[in-house]
Amino acid sequence: MTYSEQLADLKRKIKLKFKTLKHFGECNEIEYKELNKFFAQRLNPIVADMMFKSLENVLRVSEPCLSEKEIPKEDRENLRVRIFLNYRSVDKFIVDNPSFSKSFISNVISGRRVRKDLRFNRLKEAVHTLAPMPELK
Repeated sequence: MTYSEQLADLKRKIKLKFKTLKHFGECNEIEYKELNKFFAQRLNPIVADMMFKSLENVLRVSEPCLSEKEIPKEDRENLRVRIFLNYRSVDKFIVDNPSFSKSFISNVISGRRVRKDLRFNRLKEAVHTLAPMPELK
């Protein structure tokens, strides 16, 4: 296997486990800029070889972390439960809250939208101003 194939394989493994190079860097305190230089093969060959070996080791022992910018599973589940208990469907929620689109809410609930941002905060605020969650029996 050539060096460029090994690099491509390492990058694929990182993306498989961490989804993005940036997330891999955040979880392991590695600057994204350095990772980018490494994978673009803009480093000294000796430094690149040492970095390749260390990245393989880091990948082997590290686990994906939850970034501060990511929506926790508990928040997703809480939003889903509150919307469906109070409105029975996303469509009925949208009628009362037209500033949100069905696709946005569905993506947040399903996990396809992973980043916390202003829209997510507004959604969370709108859902939490609903009546308190009813007790499940």
